[in-house]
Amino acid sequence: MELKQNQSSIIIEDSADGEINVDVTSPDIKSLSGRICIAIAKKIMNDEKFQEQIMDSMEADLDNDDES
Repeated sequence: MELKQNQSSIIIEDSADGEINVDVTSPDIKSLSGRICIAIAKKIMNDEKFQEQIMDSMEADLDNDDES
């Protein structure tokens, strides 16, 4: 996927050993979208409470899928 000049993305990759890697890509990393992606990526990697919220949300989604 090719990003437009005003677009940025967060890439989340899970490895075979269960590790999560987070990367940001952008044609202009200093743009508003680039800076937002960097801030979110840092939060994903460094904020333990946020990580717990993500895991809780994923578990809730799985529970809802099982009920369907």
